[in-house]
Amino acid sequence: MSRIAPPPDLPDFAEELTARLDDRDRLAALRAAVRGLPPSERDVLICVWSGLDSTEAAQALGVPEGTVRTRLSRARRRLRALAADAAPPAGPHQAGPHQAGPQQAGPRNDPGAQGAVQRPGPIRPANMETP
Repeated sequence: MSRIAPPPDLPDFAEELTARLDDRDRLAALRAAVRGLPPSERDVLICVWSGLDSTEAAQALGVPEGTVRTRLSRARRRLRALAADAAPPAGPHQAGPHQAGPQQAGPRNDPGAQGAVQRPGPIRPANMETP
């Protein structure tokens, strides 16, 4: 037995498993956020994610190029807000200093903080009064 080489060390798969679980949770949150977008904004995102530029997306959707850029801007803003709202709670496989609990101050908990994520409200013309 002493002449036989010892078996090779097997790598620890815990870190890879943790990364895969985190990726799965982030992907689920992203899917939920995309489903929360209005269809017109979702269509623009799909065009852009498919590799179309704004001119090609405008042709594909049958809208002016400026409309594509506006919808894309709104979609990105709403997607950030929806993704922040749909982020999965920190579980046993998610740990680290970047995970702020509800009792800790941070951009999501302090509306006055710089970089705070705020859900966009309805868009109203400037001459329209709010109820």
